[in-house]
Amino acid sequence: MKVNAFILHRQKRESQIRSVKVSRLSAVVNIKLGALKKLAQALLLEVSSLEQQKGDTEWNNLDLSYEVIEFEASLIRCALVKTNGHQAQAARLLNIKPTTLCEKMKRYGILELRDRPAARRRRRE
Repeated sequence: MKVNAFILHRQKRESQIRSVKVSRLSAVVNIKLGALKKLAQALLLEVSSLEQQKGDTEWNNLDLSYEVIEFEASLIRCALVKTNGHQAQAARLLNIKPTTLCEKMKRYGILELRDRPAARRRRRE
């Protein structure tokens, strides 16, 4: 009887340890998936930006102010992706005031991430 009780206790303990390991592994997988989603969003924004600039590769007519605006808009998009669309956090990341970020987003025609169709679909689910 004692051997069976000991074996049962050991099996129960091993089962508990396995379940803890599985839950930790699940948490790690969720973190990695979140990071990959953010990276995918950043890549999609960059591809979109590059497609817009595809016709503008002529070096004869460089315009510094235009290039600075495009660079600034790209930085803002990246900051928004990194912060999941939280403008206050993105402003902190860029070291500017949230009102300045909002104005620049309006000026450059940058939509909030929450206004994008993919983000709307996720909220409904």
